[in-house]
Amino acid sequence: MLPQPQNIGGNYVITFTQLAGVSGVTFGAEWKADLTSATWTPIAESGSGSTHTFSVPVGTNQKLFIRLTVTSR
Repeated sequence: MLPQPQNIGGNYVITFTQLAGVSGVTFGAEWKADLTSATWTPIAESGSGSTHTFSVPVGTNQKLFIRLTVTSR
């Protein structure tokens, strides 16, 4: 099941819990305001332990695109 984004306090937030037994991977997220730009901006993670949380201020953005990343260590 994919994590469900939420609008919390003016931020677009994605939170998910890493499955037990999963190791050797790093989770990340990136955002941008439109899909015409080639550049994605990294989002700092604010979760702890096996809970991963990524949050972007909505501000004046009419649209906001977020992609999750998974890389092996």
